Amino acid sequence: MDDSNYRHTYGGCYATTIGSVCHELGHIFDLGHTADGIMGTGFDYINRVFTLVRNTEDLPDRVVNRTTSTKASMNSKLTAIKRPGEFLRKYQQQKESDMTYFADNCAITLQLHKWFNHNPSINNNNCDTKLSFNFITRFVTSVNSFIKLVELREKCYGMLKMYWSFLNSATDSFQIPANVDLAGLTLFVIDSVGNILKQDL
Repeated sequence: MDDSNYRHTYGGCYATTIGSVCHELGHIFDLGHTADGIMGTGFDYINRVFTLVRNTEDLPDRVVNRTTSTKASMNSKLTAIKRPGEFLRKYQQQKESDMTYFADNCAITLQLHKWFNHNPSINNNNCDTKLSFNFITRFVTSVNSFIKLVELREKCYGMLKMYWSFLNSATDSFQIPANVDLAGLTLFVIDSVGNILKQDL
């Protein structure tokens, strides 16, 4: 199979395949989709982590096929391909930018995730930590820990809509602004000790 994102080279197949593995591993560790980076369209370019030469082929953008039908189908979750275009823009993008990175919100999640951030002091003190969301007041609250990241993702596609981070503050409650429509979204929260709250809204 030529899974090279239209590059038609062994190197393109290698980059897309290894990049896809990294992308899917991100989902295992609770990362959602982002517009850019490994959790977005950047996984096709993971060869740039290992090589100095940057190819400048005109690659198509990957876009999620969002149907207007209310009935979910298998086809609605497949990746659709936007045919090549805007050659000069893509040439400069590939020549000057490195898309093999985790977006800020993903990096925060990985930094705090319990798989990578064992915190024996919390476990030994038997502190009861808890994250919760109140649908009426729209408050996210944390007990015995601090909120570090609040994300809103599309429920169907897992695409990040917006996020708030609190890396440098001791925040134990956060109210989602009233002007944000929560319909069809999923709330994702991680605290300072790696506890995670996922809630369909």
